Amino acid sequence: MLCGAFHLCSKFEPDTFCGSKAWSFSANKPQILFLVVLLLCVLASGCAQQQRVRLRNLTPAELSDYAQSGNARAQGVWAAVVLENPKAQDRYAAALNLARPLAEKNQPDGLYALGVGYLYGRGVEKDCREAIDLLSRASAAGNPWADYLLGRCYDVGNCLPQDLNKAAAAYTIAAEDGLADAQYNLAVTYSRGEGVPQNDAQALYWYGKAAEQNHPRALFNLGTRYAAGKGVPKNETKAVELYRKAAQLGLPEAAHTLAGLYAHGVGTPQNGAEAIRWYTYAANHGQVRSMLALGQLYRSGVLADKNIHLSIYWYERASAAGSPDADFNLGVIYDQGDSIKRNLHQAAQYYLAAAEKGHPAAAYNLALCYAAGQGVELDYAKALHWARTSKDRGVAEADKLIDKLMRSGP
Repeated sequence: MLCGAFHLCSKFEPDTFCGSKAWSFSANKPQILFLVVLLLCVLASGCAQQQRVRLRNLTPAELSDYAQSGNARAQGVWAAVVLENPKAQDRYAAALNLARPLAEKNQPDGLYALGVGYLYGRGVEKDCREAIDLLSRASAAGNPWADYLLGRCYDVGNCLPQDLNKAAAAYTIAAEDGLADAQYNLAVTYSRGEGVPQNDAQALYWYGKAAEQNHPRALFNLGTRYAAGKGVPKNETKAVELYRKAAQLGLPEAAHTLAGLYAHGVGTPQNGAEAIRWYTYAANHGQVRSMLALGQLYRSGVLADKNIHLSIYWYERASAAGSPDADFNLGVIYDQGDSIKRNLHQAAQYYLAAAEKGHPAAAYNLALCYAAGQGVELDYAKALHWARTSKDRGVAEADKLIDKLMRSGP
């Protein structure tokens, strides 16, 4: 092994290392010792990073058990994972108690964990000076998570003046150490040209490195590039593959996009069951667009059996999330009596909710309701108000309605 290690430097000393010619250990002893130490340091740094990654990949219970065994790195990583979690308030005190003695010994994982606590004020008062000092020391001690977090501080201006150049530099250090989040953020900086010259090739490279580690957003962004042919040959089948991986890893945006591709048969055969499956997953994880899509699918009976009650269910969920499109569609359903009993009062209420949120067609339909006294009391003034509002929002038919109201109003 040492002979192989020495051979790495044979281009500098071609006649001395591992070759057929004799060489003098004493003559080259300083250089050899330096190389051995350097190699050991590199290996140790790499091993430390691999150990951190393995520890972070453990289940919370496994990591906790390992930390309780007295392993310093496991204790530091456990404390860091806890303090990174905004919902783990009940464990902040225990995490800080583990991190402090490690930080006093300049242990990089303890320094980082304690820095996280001070940066976000978790278990302690937020202290920017203390946080940056601890994170800088952790960075100098070889913890790439500290480099990444310092990059975030520079990126968003948290505890440090915003400086996109320094953010990109910090992300680069952590990315080259293999940290997937840093690789993703670095890809974004190259894609946008923030802190570095805009460079699609570098963006693709770092998205690819993060995607190799199953980073959901990197997979999603890479899929978007293949779908659009941005920086790569357009490949919708490849895009579907990447979106599917991101969706399977729990990214709602990817699930919504994947569902749309299944619904329209883009990059994959049209498949209603898969479209419904992924729209439902995304909707249950807060994607309002998926709620609207499900409302439309069940209302139209395309790709799924028509079910007006399921349609109303999903539109109501989207309405509760603030969607004016959902309010408008509910108004239309009750206005037309689409597979349910017609309810003009309910229709007008939904039109009003959508119109107040800026929906053009809802404002026009509401004007019609007031003009005819359907679902609301007849009121030409309100009808004229909403007709003019719909005209301002671009509804072409509004002009005729306004003329009619001006001629026939009270």
